[in-house]
Parts: sequence; structure tokens; C-alpha cells
Amino acid sequence: MKKEEENYTFEKVWQTLIELGARQKESDRMLTEKFAETREQFAATEKLIKENAAVTDRQIKETNKQIGGINKSNGAMAEEAVRNALEKDMIFGGIHFDYMNKNMRKYLKAQNLRGQYDVVLENGDTLAIIEVKYRFRKEDVVKLATEQVKKFRILFPTYKNYKILLGIGGMSFDEDDNQADNAITEAQEKGIGIIKLVGDKLEYYTDNINFY
Repeated sequence: MKKEEENYTFEKVWQTLIELGARQKESDRMLTEKFAETREQFAATEKLIKENAAVTDRQIKETNKQIGGINKSNGAMAEEAVRNALEKDMIFGGIHFDYMNKNMRKYLKAQNLRGQYDVVLENGDTLAIIEVKYRFRKEDVVKLATEQVKKFRILFPTYKNYKILLGIGGMSFDEDDNQADNAITEAQEKGIGIIKLVGDKLEYYTDNINFY
């Protein structure tokens, strides 16, 4: 009787192990399927994120392109308005000029020096160099008064003995209450004339203009 109980117990245990093994295989199969499903979901999500990122990137580029086009259009409009007004009377800073040069540019290879100047008014001994933009910032004014005027004398030695007036013309000028980044204040302190496009009219501020 004791031996039969031992055989029965062994068979029972063995059957249990077989069943556990079968259950483990089924569990492994289900886990494998679940992992495969999860990987597919991750792949789909990753693809969606990439597609959305691509769409967003295209939208950003298109928006920047449109903004750039608007700024370029506004800049061109400002340049045309300032040039037309100056060409009409040929007076700037209380001085009459005889000639107008538009988009004067030159490249000096020996010194790797390049310059472009929107409007240059000229008479026998005086020039007015006027930079035109849609919007002026303080750094634009500083650059005109230092770097650009110096380069002009090097690039165009014919005018080395001419007196030079500087001017800025545009629709918008950065103006800060603390004057730290104030384009108009910077221009006035440096004796640079200002031409401001207001609606369809131009306002001139040249009382404190200086020669360079």
C-alpha cells in the first residue's frame, strides 16, 4: 500500500509539472505576442511623432519664409519711399545735392573688403550716406557710424576728402524707455540724421546732424 501511494504521488507530481510546463509555454507565447504588439505600437507612435515633427518643421519653415517675404517687402517699400522723397528735392541735412547713387557696392579683393550703400547723395565736396531699412536697431546705427563709413572711404578713394553726412531711413525704430537699446537716441547722439516713414509721409530729424 505504501509503494502504490509513492507511485501515485510521483505520477501526480509529474503530471503537475507537465501542466505547469504547458502553462509556461502558453504564457511565453502570450508574452511574445504582447511584446510584438507593444513594439508595433511603439513603432507606430514613433512614426507618428516623426511625421508630426516633419509637418511642424515644414510649417515653421513656411512661416519663416512668409515672415521673411513680408519683411523684405516692407523693406523694399521703405527704401522706395525714402529714395523717391530724396530724389524729389535732393536735400538732406539742409544741404543741396546734385547726384543720387542707389545701391552703391564694391568689393576690394586685396583687402577682402565689401560694402553696399543704399543711397549716396553727392555734390562737389559733400556726401550723404543714407542706410534704409524697414526696422532700425541700435546696433544698425552703431555699425553705420563706425564700420560702414570707414569702409566707404577705403572702397571709394575718390571721395576721401569729401565731408560725409550720415542718415538712417525706415518705418520702425527700436525705442526703449531706458534708452539702452534706443535706435533714435543712438542716432541723435552720433549726429546721424533720421528719416521716418509715417503712413504715406516722411518726417525728417536732422537738427543735430554732424559731419564724419
